[in-house]
Formats: sequence, C-alpha cells, structure tokens
Amino acid sequence: MKFYKEIDFQEASIGKTPEDWGVNEVSDLFEVETGTTPSTQKPDYWNGGSINWFTPMDLSKLNGKIQIDESERKITHEALKECNLTLMPKGSLILSTRAPVGYIASLEVEGAFNQGCKGLIPKDAEKVHSLFYAYYLLLKREKLQNLSGGSTFKELSKTMLERFQIPLPPFSEQQGVVEVLSCVDWAIEKVDEAIAQAERLQKGLMQQLLAKGIGHKEFNETPIGKIPKEWQAFRTADIAEYINGYPFSPRDWKSEGVPIIRIQNLNDLNAEFNYFDGEIDDIYRVKNGDLLFSWSASIGVYIWNRGEAVLNQHIFKVIPKPIVDKLFLYYVLFLAIEQLKRRVHGSTMKHFRRGELRTTFVPLPPIAEQQRISEILSSVDNILLLKKEKKKKLARMKMRLMDLLLTGKVRVSL
Repeated sequence: MKFYKEIDFQEASIGKTPEDWGVNEVSDLFEVETGTTPSTQKPDYWNGGSINWFTPMDLSKLNGKIQIDESERKITHEALKECNLTLMPKGSLILSTRAPVGYIASLEVEGAFNQGCKGLIPKDAEKVHSLFYAYYLLLKREKLQNLSGGSTFKELSKTMLERFQIPLPPFSEQQGVVEVLSCVDWAIEKVDEAIAQAERLQKGLMQQLLAKGIGHKEFNETPIGKIPKEWQAFRTADIAEYINGYPFSPRDWKSEGVPIIRIQNLNDLNAEFNYFDGEIDDIYRVKNGDLLFSWSASIGVYIWNRGEAVLNQHIFKVIPKPIVDKLFLYYVLFLAIEQLKRRVHGSTMKHFRRGELRTTFVPLPPIAEQQRISEILSSVDNILLLKKEKKKKLARMKMRLMDLLLTGKVRVSL
C-alpha cells in the first residue's frame, strides 16, 4: 500500500473530488430499507427470538466501533414474516435516522431493525465496499443531522437519505482506505481494553485499601462494617467543610471573565463555559487542586485542574479538616457517594441534602496511612489518565485521516 497526493481534482456537488471518482446518490449504490417494531403485545414475536433486531440504542453502545454483531433484543421468525421486516444481509449498513441521527454500523451478521434506523444494502458488492461508506457517513454525520426535519426530535427521511450524495472511488481505493482506518480502530480498541483493565484494577484496589488498609490483622465492627482496629469511622460532615457554590442566574453570565463551573463542565470537558466578570467572595473561587463535590443531578467528586474559576450552586467546594489528607478525602468520598446514591431525593433532579452528610460514615486511617493509600491509588489514576489521553489522540488522528482519505485529499493505492 502507498499514499500519494492527488493533484487533479474536479468540482463536484459534494466539493472537490479526484477526477477519477464518481459522485452518486445513496440510492444509486444502495437499496434503502425502513424498519419497524413488532407488537410487544404478541409474545410469539419476542419469546425465544434468535434474529438480531437493531435499534439506535444498540448503535450508541459501539463506543467508536464501526461494526456490530449482536443486538440487545431479538425477534422471532414469526415477527420477521408477519411484520414485513427486511432481513439485512451481512455487510449491510444500519444508520440511525431518529433520536439521534448519525450512528452508523456495518452488520457482521444478518439482522432486522426498528423504525429509528434505515438499512442500506449494497447493490453491487464488487463496486461498493460497505465499510468505506460506513466511515464516510460517519464523517458526514453533522450534514445528515442538518438535513433532518422535525420539531420535537430530528428525523432523516428515507427520501433525503436516498438523495444524499456520496463519492464513488475505485473499489481498490475503497479497500485501501478501509484497511488504514480499520488499523486505527484496532489500536483504539486495544487502548479501550487497557483502560477497562486499569479501571478494574482501580476499583479493586479502592475496595481493598479503603476497607482493609495496608497490612492490618485486627479489625473492629463499625457503622460501615469491619475496618482495621487502628482506624475510625467518621461522619462525612465531620472531616471537611462543604461550601456550596454561588447561585448564579443567567443574567450573571458573560462572554468574558472568569469561568463558571457548572455540573456539565465537570462531566464533559468539551462543554462550553459561561463567564462571570463581577465581584464575588473568595469562598466561591476555585483554583487547581481544589476538591469539588456535585450533589444534584449528577453526583460525583472531582479534583479541579482547569485554572481559576468560580463555583456555581449545586456543587460543594470541599475543604478538608486537619485529620484528613485531601487526596485521601477525594478517594474516600467515593465510598460516601455509594451510600448517598441510595438516599437521593427528587423525581426530576436527583440530589441529596446537606444533612445526609451527617448520617454518612467513612473510614479514616491515621494520616500516614492515608497518604500511603493515596499514593497507590493516584499511581493507578495516572496510568488511567495516560491511557485515556492516548485514546483521545488516536480518535483525533482517526478523524483527520477520515477527512483526508474519504475525500481523496490523500490517495491510497493497494
């Protein structure tokens, strides 16, 4: 395989493409099929089903993979026949066209699908490599979403999909592109496996070290179970001060100033900040290394490392008392969260009340052992962080390669 720059381009409806590439509508290259949901009131359609029945939910769980081999739910042959479902052959594509639009996968097995998807069956297997078009439609996901209609939720119609224009490179080049991108997918999958392994190690170590410590032989019974004899069980409220964030309103939001930390900024590093440019008490200011504890909507504990900011309501800034090491407090609060999640309040926005911290107990070793445990757990955290950064780099590389290879900016020759 070799790569080379293409210098002869043509202006096409999909933008500049190599002169030896064709441009077709989806319906020229694929049969487009629609799906449905067999009646859930008929057990004969579901009980003992062996036929894969794919939904957008199945596609959403692929975690970056481009192929799928099993659905969560399955239907019977009776459902397939009586509901007039199309059994898509291996190598067909399933595209989610509703809530949300743009998940894509190539089938490694036969299967049907529901009304939230469309199926694409290649008309000529010697002309169309389905995985090439799976990658291409993934690259054009935003454009597919923009073509979707609907007020309550977006849906891409069969007609719009059939008319969607796609390139037609030589088949050998389609194969070459697929080989390159599949290699990157393989690398990402291996990193995912390493991340999962590190997460299992992290969870196991936390369970072991935060319950039994290091080298202890004698244990006492406490409100949270048996812990080493030298340890104590403390109320979560007694080992730290919990300062709630400031109740910013939308009129306080600015386009410049100091970032306001909202819960979405803790859970999604790509979430945009709102800003504040006024005066505010220092207790609401956050700096790198501060411990944050969200107590509403999404309950979690975080170490802030994204620069100076101010804290919104529904998040505590946690200031440890002298009896507890800050890093150990970070880890032990995960134990508190497991208890608090069983006692959350609210139907629309789950939360716990500050008073719950007085009835939530956590184990507390002497400071020296706290620090030793924290060192062990943080070393695993660092390994996990490096692996996640590696995955992000691979994902960025994949998107760049997709843009270059699927549009012919860089050519692949087998």
